[in-house]
Amino acid sequence: MGSTRSMQELTNDFNQALVIAGYSESRLTNFRTIIKRLLLFGAEQGIECYSSSVGKKFLEKYYPVEFDGRLVHDLPCTTQYAWRTIALLDDFNTHGAFFRARRLRGNLQLTPEFQDLSGKFGDYSRSKGTSEATIYRRQSDLRKFFNYLHSNEISVSEISHKTVVGFLGTIITLSDATVEHHRRTISLFLQFLFQNGYVDEDHSCNMPAKRCLRKNSLPSVWEREDVDKLLSAVDRGNPIGKRDYAILLLVTKLGLRTGDIRTLCLSDIDWETGRLSFVQSKTQKRVDLPMPNDVGWAIIDYLKHGRPKTEIQNIRNSKFSKERLVPMSKSLIHYCSEYVSKVCEGRDAKAPFFQTPKGEYYRPNTILYAWRQLLHYARISYGGKGKGPRIHDLRHTFAVHCLQKWVESGEDLNAKLPYLSAYMGHVGLSSTQQYLRLTAESFPHVTSAFENSFDVFPRK
Repeated sequence: MGSTRSMQELTNDFNQALVIAGYSESRLTNFRTIIKRLLLFGAEQGIECYSSSVGKKFLEKYYPVEFDGRLVHDLPCTTQYAWRTIALLDDFNTHGAFFRARRLRGNLQLTPEFQDLSGKFGDYSRSKGTSEATIYRRQSDLRKFFNYLHSNEISVSEISHKTVVGFLGTIITLSDATVEHHRRTISLFLQFLFQNGYVDEDHSCNMPAKRCLRKNSLPSVWEREDVDKLLSAVDRGNPIGKRDYAILLLVTKLGLRTGDIRTLCLSDIDWETGRLSFVQSKTQKRVDLPMPNDVGWAIIDYLKHGRPKTEIQNIRNSKFSKERLVPMSKSLIHYCSEYVSKVCEGRDAKAPFFQTPKGEYYRPNTILYAWRQLLHYARISYGGKGKGPRIHDLRHTFAVHCLQKWVESGEDLNAKLPYLSAYMGHVGLSSTQQYLRLTAESFPHVTSAFENSFDVFPRK
């Protein structure tokens, strides 16, 4: 939108926007230090109004950076703050709003109108079968869009193609995947507004084209040797190693999602019947799985020597509230029931199975850090965030190896695929069928068996 305000007026408004955005006092102090120096620079140069070229000249003079391949976090902290401050100020000067790169600790303040729309859009999404996790993220995206509308004094009835383009311009520097997720959310929200009579025109039909996202359509599949190499790299002589080994076996042997593993409770395991029963966080569906002996022994080893002792109570809340049953092998049932009755005596049945010393669930970042450490110990290269390998790839590897085994043993895939779908906890066969193509790509020699078993082979 551009600005004709003086630098002093612009920076005053910018400071207020920073406070509203919820930045901490220490971070606000850093921003204000840079802004104060910018104002002195403007006074020395006789500059009255700010522009992006002014910000560029300021950085070149006081915080020069030679982009010689260093990461941003390798630069001095003052330089990082300066470049981040000017980037935010440029956005604020151009669009009248800016957005933090990281998730806010609290929510952006919404007007009652926007709060009501956000709630109704959530109900609308639920009626379409959207998961709670997806609804939460979409509403988070919408808060940014609502903040943009409020900052530019645009009412819902005044939303136009120009409004959408202006908002997307404020996040254009984020990753392709993040921009596309926001674009998709705004498109669905515009459809919601039109279908419910809030606007007279469906602006979702004129959404800007999405970026060309260069990413694999399916994750990678590990060779069995690489899986064994990873498991062998775990130091099972300490509590952390026992925890990591049990988690890896639950993924590689049972195909569990890490989100479900994180939120397991002691009561989820029925040691009398040898079943693992839990509400699956993604699909809200009950499934039955056989538990191999090595998984059972790893769990016992963790409970006996690795799990922190605490009396803190926690109630599990998984991703899609789907119940899942995992029967254990009979040879373990007697030992497990006797041992666990002693180990878990007096402990809260709803306490986390994999718990921190404080009795809390592990956070996703904790699992991610442990995963990267294990890759390092196993001498398996990590390509970086978004490039993998990911721990979730082991779940896909499990499914592909199951299909490969069935093909090589001459099993009827039409009969077996529903079992794999239930085993993986999928809502329907469509998700499971994607593994057919991934199996064919990883093991070309089984392609003919797929083509003979299925009339329609999954395409890219």
